[in-house]
Formats: sequence, structure tokens, C-alpha cells
Amino acid sequence: MAPQLPAAAVGTGDGSKDKKLRFEAASAARQHPYKEQQKYIYADAVCCARTWLGVCDGVSGVQKMGIAPDVLPRELLAQCQRLMDTTTREMNSAWVLSLLQDAFAATHAQGATTVLLACLDESQRVALITLGDCALLVLRPSNGDDLRCTFRSQRVMMGEKTPAQVLRLPHQITGEQKELMEDCRLDTVNVRHGDLLVLGSDGLFDNLSDEAITDILQKHCTQGDLEESPKHRNRPLVQQLPVLYKSRALPSQSQLQQSAIGLVEAAIQNVVMVADGSVPLVARGNPDDTTAIVALVVEEGKLPDSDSEVELHDVYPHAEALLAKGACADRGVCSAGWWGPVCCTSAHIDRDDNEESDQSGSDAQSDLRQPTHCTVS
Repeated sequence: MAPQLPAAAVGTGDGSKDKKLRFEAASAARQHPYKEQQKYIYADAVCCARTWLGVCDGVSGVQKMGIAPDVLPRELLAQCQRLMDTTTREMNSAWVLSLLQDAFAATHAQGATTVLLACLDESQRVALITLGDCALLVLRPSNGDDLRCTFRSQRVMMGEKTPAQVLRLPHQITGEQKELMEDCRLDTVNVRHGDLLVLGSDGLFDNLSDEAITDILQKHCTQGDLEESPKHRNRPLVQQLPVLYKSRALPSQSQLQQSAIGLVEAAIQNVVMVADGSVPLVARGNPDDTTAIVALVVEEGKLPDSDSEVELHDVYPHAEALLAKGACADRGVCSAGWWGPVCCTSAHIDRDDNEESDQSGSDAQSDLRQPTHCTVS
């Protein structure tokens, strides 16, 4: 197979080098009860760092060969972390491929695993390496708190149902460096402050549609109406609008965590086990290890819960044009759009402060395990 060249930049970010970006991330994982009953070892591994995120989905089938399926995924991500920490080179898309090659060469465990790495390069874009059927979504706030998908990764498969994978098995060393480079897919994705990334194993993306994933993050990671403040209540409407867009709080660490938990729980609940004649149970869906990372893109120097620096026209696309339509002789601009013509001298925005907040059940959270994170010994 010929090497897959880096894809063109995808999305609509600025990718400016002067805006240093980092990740704030949380993860959750759980093995489907049916797979747990079959005595399979949980074989997913994740790594969440400031400049890169990783998911490895170990192939459970090697367990029948007497090989622990969870060792190679953890070792591979640990070697990636070691190289990330010790390199002095500026990270770029081509170098990320070389890093994965070197990381695999430094592993010793037998087994097989798919790989997904999302790394911020020196241009502040995400270099995404895909080998197998793990996947990534980039979601961007627009029109207030609405999330829209700006990028969806493509799977790399060896057959209709067989994902590409790096492997090291007895008497069959097919995961050599050259072959690993040839099978990987590299995408370059523009991201910006406030974007949300969802990474997961096939247990997540086989059982949840992109729309369902977006809805879950919409529920957990976006803010409703802004908190009413006497300081803002009596201000002219034209002065309140900048407050509205500047005060869009980014998701907190707790919200990222609840989103990851919600994704895993929803994916597992979407798998239905049914009786089918001669066999005891048949799965409708994928009863697999299920792992999710939810990451927020943040500019260096900004806290995750600080004001979002998205442009006013990105949040309210028609705001500036509507505000410019009318002019008040005494005070300047009047609104003439969303809420009907209202004079800027007396307008204020009413909010519903009685909206009930969503709470996650303690039972669901207690059932979830922390995913296996890579560690360097």
C-alpha cells in the first residue's frame, strides 16, 4: 500500500502560530457487561496531555493465543509520551508520523492494537494519525451555544470488518516500521480556542451516531442562559451584546468529565442483546470496550472557564448588521431584529432563571472505570 500523504488542512480555524494552544481533557471507559462475562481483558488505553491525545484499542482476539491484549496498547502510548517529553524538535505533521514509528520500534510486547493520535503541531493545528477504527470529531460552538461538526476522521481498514492495526505476533512480525508508515492516515485539522474534540474507540463510534455524540456534548458542555446580573440588566441592549458573547463560559473540567461518562454510558446502552434460535444471545450493536476522551482546545494563558474569544459574528452572525440598521438620536444604535425594534435607551434582555440543571446519576458514574492511562516507568 502506498503511503497516504498528509491531507489538506480541514476546517475553518486561523491556525495562527502566535496563538499557543493546549488541551484540557477528561476521559471515561467501561467494558460492555457481555464482553466482561466472556472473561475478556479490558484492552483500551488512553493518554491525555497538554499538546497531544491518544487512544489505542487493543485487539482482544490475541487473548486466545495466550497474549495479554492490554500490554501493547499501554506500552505504545507510554513510548509516545516518552518521545514527546524528550524531543527538542518543533513538532510538525511529518514528525508525528516519525514519532509513532520510533515509539513502536521501542516497544517489546506482543499483541495488536489500533492507534489514534491527535497532536498540536507548531502551526497550532492538529496532526491526526489514524490506524484502524478509532475516530475523532471536532465540534465548534456557533450561533450561541449550538455545536456543529467541522471535522470527522476516516477509518483505515484492512477489510470490510477488519481494522488496520500495528501488531507483533509469534512467527508473524508484520508490524515493521515501513509497513506501519504505509498504513497510517495523516490529516491536518485546523482548530481554535473553544473547540471540543471527541476521541474514542470503535465501541463508542460503532454505537453512537455523530449526531448523538454532538447532542450529548450539547447537553453537558454548553451553557444555557447567562446568569442575570444587576450590573448588566439595566444596560442598553447595544452594550449588552458584547457582554453576551464575551461571557460565554467554556466547559469546566467537571463538564468534560460528565460528557465523557455520558458518551460511554449511552454507547453501552445502545447495544441490545437478543436471543436468536440456536445461539444464546446476539448483539445488536458492538458490545466492546468503550472509551471516550472529551478535550477542550484552550489558548495558553487562559483558564478553561475564562471568557471565550470567539468573534461576535461567529456567535451571532447577524448581530452587527442588525445593530447598524437603526440609529437613536440621543443614544446611538437601536436593535431591529431578534426581539423586534427596541430602543437602546430602555432595552434589557429577560432570562429564565428557573431552568432546571441536568444532573448525572451517581450509579452511572460509579460503574465507570477510569481508562488505562499510559505511564512511563
